[in-house]
Amino acid sequence: MEAFRDGTSRILGKEDILDQFRRTRYYEKPFQTRRRINFEKCKAIYNEDMDRKIQYVLRKNRKEPFPGCN
Repeated sequence: MEAFRDGTSRILGKEDILDQFRRTRYYEKPFQTRRRINFEKCKAIYNEDMDRKIQYVLRKNRKEPFPGCN
């Protein structure tokens, strides 16, 4: 039974259904909505940049993982 619960909660978490439920449980004031949306935008930009940097470092077939740092 726990495996089923964990699986469903993982699926709901990936689809942001749980986050939407938590947000709509109580009234969110307009300034809080603006702050949350701006934070989510900044976080998405940051994560995109970090993913790009990590992929640059972790490319396959590189002799040195950090070129120029020797």
